[in-house]
Amino acid sequence: MRRFWFLISFLLISWSGFSQGYKIEIKVDGMADSTIYLAYHYGNKKFMYDTIIMDHQGKVIVEGEDPLPGGVYLVVMPQMNYFEMLIGENQEFSVETKTGNFLETLKFTGSPENTAFLEYQKFMVDINKKNSELRELLIKYVMKPDSLFIIQDQLDEN
Repeated sequence: MRRFWFLISFLLISWSGFSQGYKIEIKVDGMADSTIYLAYHYGNKKFMYDTIIMDHQGKVIVEGEDPLPGGVYLVVMPQMNYFEMLIGENQEFSVETKTGNFLETLKFTGSPENTAFLEYQKFMVDINKKNSELRELLIKYVMKPDSLFIIQDQLDEN
């Protein structure tokens, strides 16, 4: 009988360890006493998950007892600009940024997957910028076929 209760106690303790909630610390310089939103992607649409009130320092802790469903979430500012973050198994981390260009000032602590995701986003911004410049060159050199082939090759490399 002792083994039975020991096993039950062990399972309950173990199970409660797996059902950890989430705790995400968010700091946005320039957003003191503001309302922001936590949203998520579902297919090609975005849905609101929670309304968040920042304190007088632009900080807030978003937390809950049950884990968030995994996926790509957005932190949306009042001007409807936003930054994205991944929610996976690790749901306890912090994020810090400044208003303006989030991508340049965004920093994650305690979330290597979000740091990698941020690097990917920066990489994609660079690729899109290069492709945009090359497309402008295509229009500029539309009457010069030799130049068009060179530019098209560069676009295909990206």
